This record gives sequence, structure tokens and C-alpha cells, in this order.
Amino acid sequence: MTTREKLNALLSEMGRGSKTRLAEYLNVPNNYITRWLSYDDYGVPRDRLHAIAKFLGVTTDYLLDEGQEV
Repeated sequence: MTTREKLNALLSEMGRGSKTRLAEYLNVPNNYITRWLSYDDYGVPRDRLHAIAKFLGVTTDYLLDEGQEV
């Protein structure tokens, strides 16, 4: 499972408004989160992974290890 797939799954588990809350937590526009999750041209920025992992309650290793499932 890719980082993007894990991020999508974890945000879905958090429920409605989780993308907006993540955007606020990272202090980025909401459409950035949508881009990271939806388009191949945009990946999840490596410099934001630690903060994203903290928000989701997982480790950066978990997000990066494609061998681990949600």
C-alpha cells in the first residue's frame, strides 16, 4: 500500500472533515491535501510527513513502508 493510499485510508477512518482539519493543522490550503491524495503529479511532500504522521497518530516509517497495510 502506497503512502497516498495509507493517507487516504487513515483520513477516511477519521471521518468527515478530516482533510480540512489536516490542512488547518499543516497550515496549508485545503486543496493541497486534495492534490496530494488525488493526482499523480503531486506526491505527499516528504518535508510534511512527520507532521502528517503526528496528526494521524502513526509513525513516518509506517507511512513510508509500502509493505505495511492499514
